[in-house]
Amino acid sequence: MNVLQTNTRQVFAQNLSDLLDRHGLPASNHGRVKAFAALVNRPVSTVHRWIAGKGMPDLEDLFLLCGIFGCSMDEMLGRFPIKQESFDKNQTTKATYYSDNGNVEIEIPSSFMPFTEVAHPLGIYRLAGKEMSGYAEPNDRVFFDLSDTQVRSGSVYVLRFAGKLAVRRLRIRIDQLIDVLCENPRYPSEQVDPQHLKVADEATDTDVAILGRVIAKLNFDQP
Repeated sequence: MNVLQTNTRQVFAQNLSDLLDRHGLPASNHGRVKAFAALVNRPVSTVHRWIAGKGMPDLEDLFLLCGIFGCSMDEMLGRFPIKQESFDKNQTTKATYYSDNGNVEIEIPSSFMPFTEVAHPLGIYRLAGKEMSGYAEPNDRVFFDLSDTQVRSGSVYVLRFAGKLAVRRLRIRIDQLIDVLCENPRYPSEQVDPQHLKVADEATDTDVAILGRVIAKLNFDQP
Protein backbone atom coordinates (compact mmCIF):
# COMPACT_ATOMS: atom_id res chain seq x y z
CA MET A 1 0.00 0.00 0.00
CA ASN A 2 1.43 3.39 -0.97
CA VAL A 3 1.37 6.58 1.10
CA LEU A 4 -1.50 8.10 -0.91
CA GLN A 5 -3.74 5.08 -0.29
CA THR A 6 -2.88 5.13 3.41
CA ASN A 7 -3.65 8.84 3.70
CA THR A 8 -6.96 8.44 1.85
CA ARG A 9 -8.05 5.68 4.21
CA GLN A 10 -7.06 7.70 7.25
CA VAL A 11 -8.88 10.81 6.04
CA PHE A 12 -11.96 8.76 5.18
CA ALA A 13 -11.90 7.06 8.60
CA GLN A 14 -11.65 10.42 10.39
CA ASN A 15 -14.50 11.91 8.34
CA LEU A 16 -16.60 8.81 8.97
CA SER A 17 -15.95 9.03 12.71
CA ASP A 18 -16.98 12.69 12.74
CA LEU A 19 -20.19 11.89 10.86
CA LEU A 20 -21.03 9.04 13.23
CA ASP A 21 -20.57 11.44 16.16
CA ARG A 22 -22.73 14.04 14.46
CA HIS A 23 -25.52 11.55 13.85
CA GLY A 24 -25.58 10.33 17.42
CA LEU A 25 -24.19 6.81 17.09
CA PRO A 26 -22.66 5.25 20.22
CA ALA A 27 -19.08 6.13 21.10
CA SER A 28 -16.17 3.84 20.25
CA ASN A 29 -16.08 0.69 22.39
CA HIS A 30 -19.73 1.25 23.31
CA GLY A 31 -21.48 -0.50 20.45
CA ARG A 32 -20.55 1.91 17.66
CA VAL A 33 -19.47 -0.76 15.16
CA LYS A 34 -22.58 -2.91 15.65
CA ALA A 35 -24.88 0.11 15.47
CA PHE A 36 -23.22 1.35 12.29
CA ALA A 37 -23.34 -2.11 10.70
CA ALA A 38 -27.06 -2.29 11.43
CA LEU A 39 -27.61 1.19 9.98
CA VAL A 40 -26.00 0.37 6.64
CA ASN A 41 -26.85 -3.35 6.47
CA ARG A 42 -23.23 -4.39 6.10
CA PRO A 43 -21.15 -6.98 8.02
CA VAL A 44 -19.59 -5.87 11.28
CA SER A 45 -16.14 -6.87 9.98
CA THR A 46 -16.56 -4.62 6.93
CA VAL A 47 -17.58 -1.47 8.78
CA HIS A 48 -14.92 -2.10 11.45
CA ARG A 49 -12.26 -1.87 8.72
CA TRP A 50 -13.76 1.41 7.50
CA ILE A 51 -13.79 2.92 10.98
CA ALA A 52 -10.26 1.71 11.72
CA GLY A 53 -8.86 3.13 8.48
CA LYS A 54 -7.92 -0.33 7.24
CA GLY A 55 -10.35 -0.52 4.35
CA MET A 56 -12.39 1.61 1.98
CA PRO A 57 -15.96 1.18 0.77
CA ASP A 58 -16.54 0.39 -2.88
CA LEU A 59 -18.46 2.84 -5.06
CA GLU A 60 -21.82 1.34 -4.14
CA ASP A 61 -21.21 1.64 -0.41
CA LEU A 62 -19.69 5.11 -0.77
CA PHE A 63 -22.82 6.24 -2.60
CA LEU A 64 -24.90 4.72 0.18
CA LEU A 65 -22.92 6.46 2.94
CA CYS A 66 -23.23 9.83 1.21
CA GLY A 67 -26.99 9.35 1.03
CA ILE A 68 -27.25 8.44 4.71
CA PHE A 69 -25.03 11.23 6.00
CA GLY A 70 -25.99 13.95 3.53
CA CYS A 71 -22.56 14.73 2.10
CA SER A 72 -20.85 14.43 -1.25
CA MET A 73 -18.29 11.83 -2.26
CA ASP A 74 -15.64 14.55 -2.47
CA GLU A 75 -16.39 15.55 1.10
CA MET A 76 -16.39 11.95 2.30
CA LEU A 77 -12.96 11.36 0.75
CA GLY A 78 -11.48 14.58 2.12
CA ARG A 79 -11.24 16.52 -1.12
CA PHE A 80 -13.43 19.24 0.38
CA PRO A 81 -14.32 19.95 4.03
CA ILE A 82 -17.57 18.41 5.20
CA LYS A 83 -20.15 21.11 5.79
CA GLN A 84 -21.22 21.59 9.38
CA GLU A 85 -24.84 21.22 8.33
CA SER A 86 -26.25 18.40 6.26
CA PHE A 87 -27.90 19.14 2.95
CA ASP A 88 -31.02 21.26 3.15
CA LYS A 89 -33.85 18.76 3.62
CA ASN A 90 -35.89 20.76 1.13
CA GLN A 91 -33.24 20.02 -1.48
CA THR A 92 -32.97 16.27 -0.92
CA THR A 93 -34.93 13.32 -2.19
CA LYS A 94 -35.87 10.39 0.01
CA ALA A 95 -35.27 6.97 -1.48
CA THR A 96 -34.82 3.33 -0.54
CA TYR A 97 -31.46 1.92 -1.58
CA TYR A 98 -31.85 -1.77 -2.48
CA SER A 99 -29.16 -4.44 -2.45
CA ASP A 100 -28.94 -8.18 -1.85
CA ASN A 101 -27.65 -7.28 1.63
CA GLY A 102 -30.83 -5.43 2.56
CA ASN A 103 -32.51 -2.07 2.11
CA VAL A 104 -31.56 1.30 3.58
CA GLU A 105 -33.54 4.54 3.68
CA ILE A 106 -31.42 7.45 2.42
CA GLU A 107 -31.70 11.11 1.42
CA ILE A 108 -29.65 12.28 -1.52
CA PRO A 109 -29.17 15.79 -2.94
CA SER A 110 -31.83 16.62 -5.51
CA SER A 111 -29.09 18.01 -7.75
CA PHE A 112 -27.66 14.49 -7.91
CA MET A 113 -30.89 13.06 -9.32
CA PRO A 114 -31.33 12.43 -13.06
CA PHE A 115 -34.79 14.07 -12.95
CA THR A 116 -36.29 17.15 -11.29
CA GLU A 117 -39.44 16.06 -9.45
CA VAL A 118 -40.36 12.89 -7.59
CA ALA A 119 -44.01 12.42 -6.69
CA HIS A 120 -43.82 8.72 -5.83
CA PRO A 121 -41.86 6.38 -3.56
CA LEU A 122 -38.44 5.88 -5.10
CA GLY A 123 -36.07 2.92 -5.13
CA ILE A 124 -32.42 2.80 -6.24
CA TYR A 125 -30.49 -0.28 -7.29
CA ARG A 126 -26.97 -0.84 -8.64
CA LEU A 127 -26.55 -3.23 -11.55
CA ALA A 128 -23.77 -5.77 -11.14
CA GLY A 129 -23.89 -8.03 -14.19
CA LYS A 130 -23.98 -7.50 -17.94
CA GLU A 131 -27.43 -8.98 -18.57
CA MET A 132 -28.89 -5.54 -19.40
CA SER A 133 -25.91 -4.17 -21.34
CA GLY A 134 -27.20 -1.98 -24.13
CA TYR A 135 -29.81 -0.54 -21.80
CA ALA A 136 -27.79 -0.19 -18.59
CA GLU A 137 -24.24 -1.18 -17.78
CA PRO A 138 -22.57 -2.72 -14.70
CA ASN A 139 -22.36 -0.17 -11.84
CA ASP A 140 -25.17 1.94 -13.30
CA ARG A 141 -27.84 2.97 -10.80
CA VAL A 142 -31.42 2.55 -11.85
CA PHE A 143 -34.15 4.61 -10.20
CA PHE A 144 -37.52 2.91 -10.01
CA ASP A 145 -41.05 3.86 -9.03
CA LEU A 146 -42.09 1.63 -6.12
CA SER A 147 -45.75 2.43 -6.72
CA ASP A 148 -45.71 1.33 -10.37
CA THR A 149 -45.92 -2.48 -10.35
CA GLN A 150 -48.47 -3.01 -13.12
CA VAL A 151 -46.82 -4.80 -16.05
CA ARG A 152 -46.54 -2.59 -19.13
CA SER A 153 -45.35 -4.66 -22.04
CA GLY A 154 -41.88 -3.49 -23.06
CA SER A 155 -41.06 -1.60 -19.85
CA VAL A 156 -38.11 -2.36 -17.56
CA TYR A 157 -38.58 -3.40 -13.94
CA VAL A 158 -36.59 -4.27 -10.84
CA LEU A 159 -37.49 -7.82 -9.83
CA ARG A 160 -36.71 -10.14 -6.95
CA PHE A 161 -36.58 -13.93 -7.18
CA ALA A 162 -35.14 -16.39 -4.69
CA GLY A 163 -33.80 -13.51 -2.61
CA LYS A 164 -31.84 -11.92 -5.49
CA LEU A 165 -32.53 -8.66 -7.30
CA ALA A 166 -32.42 -8.19 -11.06
CA VAL A 167 -33.36 -5.67 -13.72
CA ARG A 168 -35.30 -7.07 -16.67
CA ARG A 169 -37.58 -5.98 -19.50
CA LEU A 170 -41.05 -7.55 -19.35
CA ARG A 171 -43.13 -8.36 -22.41
CA ILE A 172 -46.66 -9.76 -22.48
CA ARG A 173 -47.00 -12.59 -24.99
CA ILE A 174 -50.06 -13.50 -27.04
CA ASP A 175 -50.54 -16.59 -24.85
CA GLN A 176 -50.48 -14.21 -21.82
CA LEU A 177 -47.22 -15.59 -20.46
CA ILE A 178 -44.66 -12.93 -19.54
CA ASP A 179 -41.28 -12.84 -21.25
CA VAL A 180 -38.53 -11.84 -18.81
CA LEU A 181 -35.89 -10.39 -21.12
CA CYS A 182 -32.23 -9.48 -20.86
CA GLU A 183 -31.13 -6.64 -23.12
CA ASN A 184 -27.85 -8.42 -23.82
CA PRO A 185 -28.51 -11.14 -26.47
CA ARG A 186 -25.80 -13.32 -24.92
CA TYR A 187 -28.14 -14.03 -22.01
CA PRO A 188 -31.29 -16.16 -22.44
CA SER A 189 -34.81 -14.92 -21.86
CA GLU A 190 -37.22 -16.65 -19.51
CA GLN A 191 -40.97 -16.92 -19.23
CA VAL A 192 -43.16 -16.67 -16.17
CA ASP A 193 -46.84 -17.37 -15.62
CA PRO A 194 -48.65 -14.15 -14.62
CA GLN A 195 -49.94 -15.99 -11.55
CA HIS A 196 -46.36 -16.15 -10.29
CA LEU A 197 -45.52 -12.52 -11.04
CA LYS A 198 -46.68 -10.51 -8.03
CA VAL A 199 -46.08 -7.30 -6.16
CA ALA A 200 -43.44 -7.61 -3.46
CA ASP A 201 -45.84 -7.65 -0.50
CA GLU A 202 -47.82 -10.57 -1.95
CA ALA A 203 -44.98 -12.64 -3.44
CA THR A 204 -43.90 -15.96 -1.95
CA ASP A 205 -40.47 -17.57 -2.25
CA THR A 206 -41.56 -19.28 -5.49
CA ASP A 207 -42.90 -16.09 -7.11
CA VAL A 208 -41.15 -13.36 -9.07
CA ALA A 209 -41.73 -10.11 -7.18
CA ILE A 210 -42.09 -6.79 -9.01
CA LEU A 211 -40.49 -4.03 -6.94
CA GLY A 212 -41.14 -1.21 -9.39
CA ARG A 213 -40.76 0.19 -12.91
CA VAL A 214 -37.45 1.78 -13.88
CA ILE A 215 -37.86 5.48 -14.64
CA ALA A 216 -34.25 6.71 -14.91
CA LYS A 217 -30.60 5.62 -14.94
CA LEU A 218 -27.37 7.11 -13.72
CA ASN A 219 -23.95 6.11 -15.03
CA PHE A 220 -21.01 6.93 -12.75
CA ASP A 221 -18.45 6.05 -15.41
CA GLN A 222 -19.51 8.75 -17.83
CA PRO A 223 -17.09 11.71 -18.06
